[in-house]
Amino acid sequence: MESLAAEFEPEKYKDGYRENLKAMIEAKVQGREIVEAPAPQHLAPVIDILEALKMSLAEAKKPARSTAGTPAAVPSTEAEPKARKARKAAGG
Repeated sequence: MESLAAEFEPEKYKDGYRENLKAMIEAKVQGREIVEAPAPQHLAPVIDILEALKMSLAEAKKPARSTAGTPAAVPSTEAEPKARKARKAAGG
């Protein structure tokens, strides 16, 4: 998290909504006609989140494919205490 921390530079950001709203107000004050922007022609596909979750869970429940003759990876007994200590230090 620390590596992502940086000084806030507000000049790097702009509020397009506010700018457009001000421009519309100024145009209206000057008596110009305000025209609604056309609706987008292509909408993003709607994803059924529940169905996606069900598929994800079904995929996770599938047994891992094993290759005949290939020994399974055995976790190192030295690595587990180190990993546990690292998780504890990270707050998890």
